[in-house]
Amino acid sequence: CALFVSVISVLFTYFSLRQQRIHNHKSVRPICIISLGDYENDIFIRIKNNGVGPMIIKKLLVKNKTITATSVIEIIPDYLKDHINWSTFIVKVEDTSILNGESITLLEYKSQAEDPNFKRTEFEKNKLELRKVLQNNHIFIEYTDIYEEEIFKANRTLDWFGRHFE
Repeated sequence: CALFVSVISVLFTYFSLRQQRIHNHKSVRPICIISLGDYENDIFIRIKNNGVGPMIIKKLLVKNKTITATSVIEIIPDYLKDHINWSTFIVKVEDTSILNGESITLLEYKSQAEDPNFKRTEFEKNKLELRKVLQNNHIFIEYTDIYEEEIFKANRTLDWFGRHFE
């Protein structure tokens, strides 16, 4: 009888520990959100972690019909890339960690209206060209949690930037 009770105790302990481990993994799971901003004075693409634990980006691809790149800035043509005064952009995001509730900006073009040399018409022209370039692309992200046992995926089309041309 004591042997039977011992075996049952060991089984209950095993299943309890297994459930606890599953719970621990789920309690630090990141959730990737790719957010787009297209405002009067600001255009941006951000990756936000809306989960509980840190998100580790393993791979980022930006694709269109002809190009596959590892960052958003790579898909921007040289004539536009060199002409725009970028607020920020990131070239390499692989192995970047994003804490829960935090975000990183992949690309941002913001109005410099406080600058005395700012030309509104030039900003508007660049913003329109940037929208045209971004609208035909798609972002794919592979990321993991701190345990690195499972790869999660997120993707988003950038056709939101093309709504002005319809």
